[in-house]
Amino acid sequence: MQNFELSLQNIGYQIWNEEDNCDDTKSCPDNDGFKALTVGARYQFMPILIGALDIQLPLNSEDVVGDYDPFGLYAAIQYTQEFVPNLWFGSELGFDWKFEDEKFEEGLKMTIQAEIDYTITSIGLTPWFGFEFDKKLTENKDDGHDVGGDDNQITFWIGAGYDINPMFTVKANLIFSNGDLDGDYTAINGKLAINF
Repeated sequence: MQNFELSLQNIGYQIWNEEDNCDDTKSCPDNDGFKALTVGARYQFMPILIGALDIQLPLNSEDVVGDYDPFGLYAAIQYTQEFVPNLWFGSELGFDWKFEDEKFEEGLKMTIQAEIDYTITSIGLTPWFGFEFDKKLTENKDDGHDVGGDDNQITFWIGAGYDINPMFTVKANLIFSNGDLDGDYTAINGKLAINF
């Protein structure tokens, strides 16, 4: 179907992670293990607007996420625009809904993000930087009772992608995040993208 895209995202193996608030709590994950994939669909209904739906499958290793591993849906509208050749601006407004799991249900979360990237076509390198603002719109529920508050999180990143060939791209990001939803952290991540 023209302008329609299906994807498999985020499957991987987490080698190491350390959470400041875990200490020796037995319910905390042990860091390493497989991370579940996300099934995504995109439809471009205008040249600059895309509708997106991601289905988050509850197949993560308990060593990575612990006992809580909900089924989730993420719906978004994406706007993209090429200002000058190879200089792109992208933005997104999305809503994340997690189903109840282990008698716990996360509140509805709104996400606003924006990113600018520039492709240096002669060498196949694309540097970028961006930010994301997350806001909890409804409270979490624990065994049917409201818990927590209207938490926020803001995240910035800088990164780059390099096209090894038309099929394979390596990507890396340096991430800085601050807020009540996920706490304060700095992270580096990398991935290999396979384009079919």
